[in-house]
Amino acid sequence: AVASFLTRRLFFRSDEFKVKKNGRQIAIDASLVLLCLLWAFFAGKDLNWDLRNYHFYLPYSLIEGRVSRDFLPASIQSYLNPIAYLPFYWMVKSGLPSLMVAAVLAVVHSTNLMLLWRISREIFGLSFRAVLGFALGALAPIYWVEVGTSFNDVIISSLILMGIYCGLKSLRVAPYDGLMN
Repeated sequence: AVASFLTRRLFFRSDEFKVKKNGRQIAIDASLVLLCLLWAFFAGKDLNWDLRNYHFYLPYSLIEGRVSRDFLPASIQSYLNPIAYLPFYWMVKSGLPSLMVAAVLAVVHSTNLMLLWRISREIFGLSFRAVLGFALGALAPIYWVEVGTSFNDVIISSLILMGIYCGLKSLRVAPYDGLMN
C-alpha cells in the first residue's frame, strides 16, 4: 500500500494514475544506453590500477573469508566496503567475456544520463535550457572515464540522482516556477 501510494505521488501527475507509454522518452533512453554501450566498447577492456589492486580482491576476500587472514593486501583500500563490488566479481567469476561485463556495467551506468535528462526536463520543461543543462552534465569527463568500468562512483551517483528526481517530482513544480526564478 505504501509503495503504491509513493509510486502514484512521485511518478504520476495527480490527475493520471495509469502508466502512459511515452515513445519519445523510450527512444531517448534507448539512445543513451546505446551511447554508453558504444563508448564502453570503444574504450576497451578495463585494466585500471584500482581493479588490479582491490576491485576484484575485496569481494574475493569477503566470500573466501580472507579478511581476518590477510593484513592490508590492498593497502588502505582493504577496508573499503566490498559489497558494492560483488556484482562485478560475480560477473568475472562466472566467466563472462570482458566486453560483456563492460556492456552490463555500461547499461547500469547509463541510468545516470537517463536521470540527468529527467531532472533537467523537470526543472526547465522541454526547452533549450533543459537540453543545455543535460549536455553540460553529460559531458563530464570523469563520467565517461568510468562508464563500463568496475568503478562504483557512477552507480552510487545514480542513486543520488534518483533521490533528486523523486524530490523534484514530489514538489510538483511547474517549469520555471520557484527553482529558477
